Amino acid sequence: MVDAAHRSLGPALALQRAVTGSCAELGLEAVYAFPNARADALLLRSGYAILGPLDRWTKPLRSAYKIDKIIRVPFVAQAASAVVDAALRLLPANWAHRTARGLVGEEVSGFDASFEELWTNSRFAGDSIRGDRSAAYLEWRFTTCPQRDYRIFRVRDARGSLAGYAVWYVSSDMAIVADLFARDEGSLDAVLGLFTGHARRTGVAAISFVYLGPESIGRHLAAFGFFHRPEDAKVTVFRPEAARSGADDPYLRRDAWYITEVDRDV
Repeated sequence: MVDAAHRSLGPALALQRAVTGSCAELGLEAVYAFPNARADALLLRSGYAILGPLDRWTKPLRSAYKIDKIIRVPFVAQAASAVVDAALRLLPANWAHRTARGLVGEEVSGFDASFEELWTNSRFAGDSIRGDRSAAYLEWRFTTCPQRDYRIFRVRDARGSLAGYAVWYVSSDMAIVADLFARDEGSLDAVLGLFTGHARRTGVAAISFVYLGPESIGRHLAAFGFFHRPEDAKVTVFRPEAARSGADDPYLRRDAWYITEVDRDV
């Protein structure tokens, strides 16, 4: 952050060079950032590379929030919404997926030892560069956050082990998924299916999830009726020259990461 009276390239560049120059001393593999458009040039000049834009995926559950903007006559809009909502429920993405027997979804108030076990043993995006999802970090990041009222939806198998979870909050009648994690990609399907039903029962109009990472996750989302939407926010990364592993350095490839809102603690 730079005070408005001093927002020239000089102070900002000096701050960034202090950050990037400390990587070797601190033993950091990389530094990542979520810049706004005005900071792009600064970060590029400081040695950052642009990984690319975040991918936003949205699944509509109810149509009123869109139809009300188009049809101004209330009873006509209500009738149109009822027809569209019925059609949404008939889409194959809403009934073609069977949840494995014994899996149960539920809301909980905190992150217990089962989340730690999931983080330790998960193969989900296992080859990706991932941020910390230990129980202690999740507890700090979400349950003590003063800005939002986060909710925790977890999926357990018949043995009681955690198959995955979604951390979410409600904003403008939408369920915003801040983090999505699972035991593996097969378990991700169970989390998506059970969470979609749970979100629909709460009455929200849509589900939205933003991430940067493997395309395979997007294919799972698309199979459950999520639509890809353009997103302006992007991720940049600084990689110390001494730490780079050649021309195909994974830290400089967007598909080598798995980043969600959990990694953006602002």
